[in-house]
Amino acid sequence: MDYIQALLSMFILLGAFGNIFVFESILDSLGVAKKDIRSFAIKRAFLIAYLTWILIFVAGVHILKFFGVSIESFKVAGGILLMLMALDILRDNTPKISNIRHQDSELEKVVVAPMAVPLLTGPGVITITLLYRAKVTSLIEDIYLFTVFSIAFVLAFLVVYNGEKIVSRFGRTMIILLNRLMGLVLLTIAVELIVNGIKHALLT
Repeated sequence: MDYIQALLSMFILLGAFGNIFVFESILDSLGVAKKDIRSFAIKRAFLIAYLTWILIFVAGVHILKFFGVSIESFKVAGGILLMLMALDILRDNTPKISNIRHQDSELEKVVVAPMAVPLLTGPGVITITLLYRAKVTSLIEDIYLFTVFSIAFVLAFLVVYNGEKIVSRFGRTMIILLNRLMGLVLLTIAVELIVNGIKHALLT
């Protein structure tokens, strides 16, 4: 199993660089100016997103088996979804699925949705988790994969949490360009998933 690709895929789908601006916009619209409250909101969002992801990691594959969905079919469907998200990133900097207008003014509720779900643990994260989880053949691979994905969450958190410093140091344009480069990498991974899924389906 390619753990580097798994790490990179998860990090991109967590939308770290894009969410710097999305989270900033959400918190600004709520009138959250105090730095400690903004920091708390980001920490809380990532914690909720991570706990939600753990449930998906543990139960997701069993749900696929329950509905009789083959991994090859899911590769094609998941690859198409990831491709669409990658194209959105390349075109608009953040996936369209992330452009959710929140109607509630309570910070705690907004932290849960849309910040934690689906901006962090969204369809892309769920898809990539199930795709890689289905490849696991041993307990040690399971542990490695869980660790790799957890590292991706930590890295994404560090980027978003320190977003203000990162933007002030490198500039908004550089962050946007980097995010679009990530989108290009994700597009390549998505195409590979689709091709492999179709290839295995035809052979079987």
